Amino acid sequence: MAELEPRAVNTGNSVKSAETRQMRDDYQTAVHALEAARLRFTPTHPEVVRLEGVVGSLRQRLSKAGVSNAPSLTPTEEIEYQQLRAEVARADSKVQALEKARDEMLGDGGVRSEAISRYKRLESELEIDQQMLSVLLTRRNESLLTAADKQSGAYVLDYAVSPLYPAGPSRRKYLALGWAAALAAGVSVGLLRELLDRRVRDPEAVARALGVQVIGLIPQIDDRKTVPEHQTGRARQGAAAEGYRNLRTAILFAMREQKLHSLLLTSAIAGEGKTTTCINLASAFAQMGRRVVLIDADLRRARIDRVFGISRSPGLSEVLEGKARVEECVQRPEKANFDVLTAGGAPDNPSELLASNAFSELIAALKSEYDFVMLDSPVLLAVPDALMLAADADATLLVHRPGSVERRALRRMREDLRRAGARVIGVAFNWVNPADSSVYPSYLESPYLDGPKKKRRARAESS
Repeated sequence: MAELEPRAVNTGNSVKSAETRQMRDDYQTAVHALEAARLRFTPTHPEVVRLEGVVGSLRQRLSKAGVSNAPSLTPTEEIEYQQLRAEVARADSKVQALEKARDEMLGDGGVRSEAISRYKRLESELEIDQQMLSVLLTRRNESLLTAADKQSGAYVLDYAVSPLYPAGPSRRKYLALGWAAALAAGVSVGLLRELLDRRVRDPEAVARALGVQVIGLIPQIDDRKTVPEHQTGRARQGAAAEGYRNLRTAILFAMREQKLHSLLLTSAIAGEGKTTTCINLASAFAQMGRRVVLIDADLRRARIDRVFGISRSPGLSEVLEGKARVEECVQRPEKANFDVLTAGGAPDNPSELLASNAFSELIAALKSEYDFVMLDSPVLLAVPDALMLAADADATLLVHRPGSVERRALRRMREDLRRAGARVIGVAFNWVNPADSSVYPSYLESPYLDGPKKKRRARAESS
């Protein structure tokens, strides 16, 4: 228990030197720190002992300097302070007497039941007195702090206490908020993408929108050294070449059921790979020993002549206009195993030429001479040429690149082909990403191909 410090009477003498004023300020600061420590710790705590030593040292220095070391109290506070000192002295005396009696009782060898009862009673009284002493000390400390605060003009509202646990942040709350924000952001991005980008990338969804079945998947070509139009003629066959052969097999089954001798290839927009698919399919049919002729019926943007490096004119437009005979226009490219009829010169009326009787007679003549006639037509949505060609062809094959057009464009294609009376045998998906398992299933991989499995595995590891 801490002892009550004697209070010195304020002499009223003013302190003149700066050193004395600094010493007194240090003393007041140490006293405040000591009182705060006594409220928080036990009297034997090292911090209390240290501060008591500091206060005693400063008091001695102030006494030698002849300066009062305590703030002045009002008469009422001085009377209350003296009463508290008297009560503390009486409590200390009683505690000492009780402790002495307890020691005497415990030192006696013949302890009896009455002595034990008395000891317990005295111990209980000692505990009560200690509690009273603690209350008195607290009131004494509050009186000292009140006196000091009146001099400085500050008031103590509450004493600082170390918290038992942190008030924030709450990890669970912020984690839940983070998950909710991430979920909301993901849903928002998905809805925004659905609203802004209405292109269809799922092959099954495209087939349902067109009302046809999927009969081929052509993977994209990773080898940049090879020409996309000459995949089926390569010495080392890759996944793209096998995709064209699978497409050829599906068309052969359709030919057996419907007796097909002419096939029209078209697409919704440019850049979906219909010309590339047309050339590779013609080569695949020719490798089976079939006599195949490929007609470039795209009189607006002909491309087959540039692929093989042959002359464009004379070609289809000259034959339809009666300026040349078909025998004079059919060519056998150096790198091809089939015949090619180029588009010829760009006419002023391509739609009328393709819808003429001359074109129907040309197709009938070529079907009697060749086993298979393939037609590379313009795109379907931009111009009406493909719909007129579909009326003369035995069947129509749609070439589509996933994600190239919107759903409403697919529905328009379906309605246009239905009104034209076209016989659509299916849709072939071109330039499919093999790394996308949702579009290109893993069962299409084969150890017989030129390393597609290793490429796909390496691509998946890098991602």
